[in-house]
Amino acid sequence: MAEYVATLPSDGATNVLLATHSPELLNVPTANVYEVARTSGTRSVSELTSASREHLEELGLLPSDLLRRQRGLVLVEGLHDTLVLEALLGAELEALRVETRALRGTHHVSPAALGVLFDYTPAHIFVVFDNIATAELNDLMKKVTVLSESGLVDEAVRLLNRPTFLGSHEWDKLRELIQRCVESGTIRRFTAFGLTAKDVLDYLPVDTFVPGAASWADLRSQHADARKDRPGATARDFKVWLRGRPHNADLSSEHILKAANSLDAIPGDFLQLFKTVQARVG
Repeated sequence: MAEYVATLPSDGATNVLLATHSPELLNVPTANVYEVARTSGTRSVSELTSASREHLEELGLLPSDLLRRQRGLVLVEGLHDTLVLEALLGAELEALRVETRALRGTHHVSPAALGVLFDYTPAHIFVVFDNIATAELNDLMKKVTVLSESGLVDEAVRLLNRPTFLGSHEWDKLRELIQRCVESGTIRRFTAFGLTAKDVLDYLPVDTFVPGAASWADLRSQHADARKDRPGATARDFKVWLRGRPHNADLSSEHILKAANSLDAIPGDFLQLFKTVQARVG
C-alpha cells in the first residue's frame, strides 16, 4: 500500500493526506512527515524536514523510529560496540525500553542530529565513546549538569573547555555535544559516558582473536613497532593490521558475539554504564 500511495502525487494533480503510525508510510522518502503532539494541553504540529531526515540517517534511524517512544537511546561508535553491548546487557536494556544504535564512528554524530532526537522523542540520549576515562568523565558530567541547571551556563562551558587529561579525539567530539546541550538547556536529557579502553575489543579475551597473544596492550605495541619499521607497507588501522598476517584475526560479527558471550563476568565499565542508564530512565 505504501508503494502505491507514494505513486499518487506523481501526476501533479493529486495530494494525499494521511494520519498514520505505519512505519512503511512514514519511511517513504518523498513523504512530508509531520508530528502532531499535545504538550501541557497545547497542540503542536512539527515538520520533519529534509535536514532532520539527514540527521536521523547519521544516527542510523528512520522516521518511524521516532514513534517507538524509547525511554533511552544509547549511541555507540560502531557495530562492534553494539554487538558487545547487546551481548552483555541486551536483555536488561530492553526491559528498560532502551535501544542501542551504532554511529559508524565519532564523526557521525552532530549537535544538530541530537537536536532532532530531543525535538521528536522523549528519550534520554546516552553517547558512549571508547578511549575516555570512565570515572573522570562521570565526575565532570555531574559538575557540568549542576552548573547548567543552576543557570551558570558560562561557568559550565568554561569547565568543559579547560585543558584536562580527558584529551583525545573522542573527548573533543563529546565536549562539542555536551556544550551544545548545556547551551540549549537539554543537558538533563543527555549523558556522555566513556569506556576507558582504547577499543571495545579490549574488553574481550585477547586469545579468542589471536591465540597465544599475551594481551591487547602487547598487540598494540607490536602494531606501533610495525608502523615505525615499515610505515609504507603496514596498515595504520589496528583492526586492519590484526586481520592481516601473521595474526589473521577473525573480527566477524559472529566471532565478536561469541567472544562477548564467553566472558565469565560483565566488565566494570559496562556495569557502570548499565547503572547509569538505569538511574536516568528506571
